[in-house]
Amino acid sequence: MRFVLKHLAFGTDERPSERDIDEYWAPTRFHHFTRACRACLHGIDWHGASQETRAAPGLPVLVIAGGRDRVVLGAARRGRDMPGAKVIEIRDAGHLVIQERASLCNAAILEFVTSVG
Repeated sequence: MRFVLKHLAFGTDERPSERDIDEYWAPTRFHHFTRACRACLHGIDWHGASQETRAAPGLPVLVIAGGRDRVVLGAARRGRDMPGAKVIEIRDAGHLVIQERASLCNAAILEFVTSVG
């Protein structure tokens, strides 16, 4: 489990901690966990949004991407395809950027929400 989290989900050397591993492993003890995960995976359109959809005007968008994300490849690049989107790429974070760099992410979210009023 540590190997998967370390090399797939996290991008920094100090993560995952033992607590991270315990928290990710804990839900697997529940009887319906696998069924719930399967339902979530099958409920997603894995084809992604088209270029036209990403370019359509709409709500303000903030993209926070980990520069070492090995799960969602090209998140920052895709965010830059959206006109008016604010993109923040935290280069030394992985897929779980909000956990790895919480203070940076929280500050960016607060600044973004304040700026769009």
